[in-house]
Amino acid sequence: MSIPTDIANLLIGEDAKLSIHFDKIPLHNDAHHSGSKFYMLSTNRALRDHEEKEDDLKYLSKGRQGAIRLNQLLNAPHLIKERESTAQNEGKAVMRLGETAMVIDETFDAQPIHSHIWNSFMSIEFRFPQADFTSLQYLQTSWKGLESGDTLYTKEGTPTFEEVSIVSGVCLFNARLLEMSTTCPKSGGVDVDLLKSSTPTYNELDYIARASSAIADVAAMNILRACEQDSGQRLTIKLDIPSWHYFHTVATKFVSKQCSNTEVLQWMDAVDQRHDQIGQTFVEAIRYGLEQRGIHDSTSYGIGMTSRTNTAAILIRTAIEHEEVPSLDAILAALDSEEDGCWKRFYEMIPVKERPSNLDQLGYLYYVYEAIRPSLAERPAPVPLESDQTKKANLSKKALKKRKPRRLIISVDDSAERRIYSRAQRVLSKIRQCSEKPETYLVESYVCRRFLVNGNEDRARLGRLDPLPDIPVRTGFHHEPMLPLDVVRQLYGNKSALNLQRWLQEAGLSV
Repeated sequence: MSIPTDIANLLIGEDAKLSIHFDKIPLHNDAHHSGSKFYMLSTNRALRDHEEKEDDLKYLSKGRQGAIRLNQLLNAPHLIKERESTAQNEGKAVMRLGETAMVIDETFDAQPIHSHIWNSFMSIEFRFPQADFTSLQYLQTSWKGLESGDTLYTKEGTPTFEEVSIVSGVCLFNARLLEMSTTCPKSGGVDVDLLKSSTPTYNELDYIARASSAIADVAAMNILRACEQDSGQRLTIKLDIPSWHYFHTVATKFVSKQCSNTEVLQWMDAVDQRHDQIGQTFVEAIRYGLEQRGIHDSTSYGIGMTSRTNTAAILIRTAIEHEEVPSLDAILAALDSEEDGCWKRFYEMIPVKERPSNLDQLGYLYYVYEAIRPSLAERPAPVPLESDQTKKANLSKKALKKRKPRRLIISVDDSAERRIYSRAQRVLSKIRQCSEKPETYLVESYVCRRFLVNGNEDRARLGRLDPLPDIPVRTGFHHEPMLPLDVVRQLYGNKSALNLQRWLQEAGLSV
């Protein structure tokens, strides 16, 4: 399996000139690499070279241990040793640890640090022999609560978890477009046309291309394990696509009488439309990835995106239609009264000092809520039957002994969203302490970036500095514009770019 060697580097000059340069990822095989903030390491050699650097060794070992535990979770009960194959395991999908790690400095200040190795992404190879397909990912994995021996299925073939969900998401537009659309220089109000006419951004397309393959790898392993055990367990994939989370910006404009309620509603319509278009494209990318890996039975999994017409969105829209802005208390009260009771159970576990004080903070907290929502849903207790098939679908002995159902959530996301999942872990810890609630565990998997800004010198995020509506040129070719799909083509291949183009057009987005 070939190792990805290209990274895109958005260069923003002092004169605001924009260009994109494609670099080869540097490979460091020695301990002297303090200047570079993005590089590749040979893992085994790095562990030897850093024996005298206690912190470096600790971080590398921790990163590798996270990958090993993910390997155990997805491979078992067919644990495959490195470079070992048996007749029994021939043809079975398998995850193997690679021999390299990607290191990227993602500290959130520009001060020099002695080591970047704390943020290492381990190479992991996913093999799907029956589909003749192999995939290579660079993932960083962490979890809390699960034991090192926990697997999807026991040696007897019974599910360890009653439900398994994969969660992810993607931000819409970019920070610049959203800001420009609410600060129209001509009117001082909102510029709805800017959002409506915006082509897919660099950040949107890079993330979908990068994350969809990783989601497909993890999902396919889950689905194939369920098929091997004939458990009938159906995987759920949920994509959290924002919509009303952005409404606070334009609502502020309305309160200050800088725009009409008609303009606000049109701006919201543009965001909702983007939610549907990007969400549909993301779904298609994952479906295609699953088919590549031999998953053709769509009944073995469910995939969808979060609703843009939930209680909060409807309340905000209805108020704006009547030329009002709902109070935060009114929105919280409406969420609290939802029939399924999930938000109510979630909000009760949020400390008072961490509760939102404005609509922006509520939108952020809602991301945390959606990440762990599978843990909050109440299910009717299954009625035990005597058939062997039902016995096989029962929970593991460990779960039965505890008399509590167990659920598993696997997040596959960008490391920029780490704070959301860290906060989600704290809530899940409280849920596990409640005797009447299922024990839910979150495995965090972060996909390594391949699109940097200014060589990652200031650890800047593409979502914040995505240049659209301006189009950079390719470095050294002043008359060759580099559109978002051009970057996808360079980093992920021509087929990936063509597929994305087709799905975007089917969703109604011009590219």
